[in-house]
Amino acid sequence: MNFKPMGDWVLLEMVEPDKEAGGIVLSDNAQDRPCDGIVVELGTGVLDKQGNKIEFEVEIGQKVLVPRFGGEDINIEGKKYRQVKSEDIIGVYE
Repeated sequence: MNFKPMGDWVLLEMVEPDKEAGGIVLSDNAQDRPCDGIVVELGTGVLDKQGNKIEFEVEIGQKVLVPRFGGEDINIEGKKYRQVKSEDIIGVYE
């Protein structure tokens, strides 16, 4: 991929939610909850007030939870991705 996010942006490949969870069909309201993504690229980073680089709290390949309606949806080489600020990531699956 020939794309590098700038600053504290994180590029995610979104994981489509299952319409069925454990055999139960989910309503559209249930699908409006936060969604999952896989980290595919980290930005160049930002500096704190003292000039020290702030490290990302996520790593490439990790599965994360992000708000459904946050970030920027982008298309790179015909594939859909979402770019979010690192501070908008709700959590990391372990």
